[in-house]
Amino acid sequence: MNGKKSRLEYIDALRGVAIIGVMVYHYLPRFELTYQLDFAMITQYTEYGKYGVHLFFIISGYVIYMTVARTSSPMQFIFARFSRLYPAFWVSVTLSYSLIVLYGDPVVRVLPDMYVYQANLTMLQRFILYPSIDGVYWTLTFELVFYFYMGVFMLFGLQRNSFRYSFVWLVCTIGVTCLAIVTDTELSERLKGLFILEFNSFFLTGVAIYNFHKDHIKKTLIILVLSLIQQIVISGFELAAVYVFVIALFFVFSNLDNIVTTVLSSVGKISYSLYLLHAIPGYILITRLYGAGFQVLPNVLITICAVIIVSYFMWYFVEIPSQSFLRDRFEWGHKKRVV
Repeated sequence: MNGKKSRLEYIDALRGVAIIGVMVYHYLPRFELTYQLDFAMITQYTEYGKYGVHLFFIISGYVIYMTVARTSSPMQFIFARFSRLYPAFWVSVTLSYSLIVLYGDPVVRVLPDMYVYQANLTMLQRFILYPSIDGVYWTLTFELVFYFYMGVFMLFGLQRNSFRYSFVWLVCTIGVTCLAIVTDTELSERLKGLFILEFNSFFLTGVAIYNFHKDHIKKTLIILVLSLIQQIVISGFELAAVYVFVIALFFVFSNLDNIVTTVLSSVGKISYSLYLLHAIPGYILITRLYGAGFQVLPNVLITICAVIIVSYFMWYFVEIPSQSFLRDRFEWGHKKRVV
């Protein structure tokens, strides 16, 4: 597949794979935990859906670097990411908080107060030591940290030297991790979060794959090998195997063009809204359907369909208009200052 359109379509198809994996992973084990049911025959496979998050991180690295390459200033980059993430996120936080107030939290059964709600609106609750209203929000904090670093690289004119900062970042991460292991030192969660120690290799892999399409094959392979080494050092061979599989998936999908990828691409287009809305709203719906006598399979299928429909509306009525409105305001303000 060649060209801008097809490339973005296969990225959307991969997003579709990632979000479906995450949803199935969250929904079926939720039945097991909440209602003491046994789906071992199914969940032994759906367990792998949790790695959809890692695929999302690679996709983010790819898309963010593509954005950086096409952006003229750090401020434009920051504004573009703000308009992409925050409006839908604010709606999601407000909706999830409201549902918890009305129906209770089906996961931890704890009612968050207004301080927790307000902290979550920043998307930085992890760093200011507040819990997430919805457990899936943890990934967005890492996304923001990666955006911050990309903005800093742009500020100092380093965005074109992605191989250098990726190489240094990965080598330092491997070195710090090995030193911590040798000295039996526990790295703090804040330190891990600040430098994305556990996930930076996935973001940087996305950057490397983008450059692979620009024929920087040797440099891409070096980054991929370093990222694989980091996964072995930090997480062991299981996650390293997942890493290899996800990379293979990336390259396989880049050469596919059929009805399956078309459907996945459609799901992928709404994947951000779907990721934000599938957990708390989905769990509450699952709980109420189960209480009404719905068995596992129809319950999960109804919940998935319902969440997809709601997510489509949020994508259509919140994501698209807010991005268009905010980016138009930025461009107008920028032109006004220039004049």
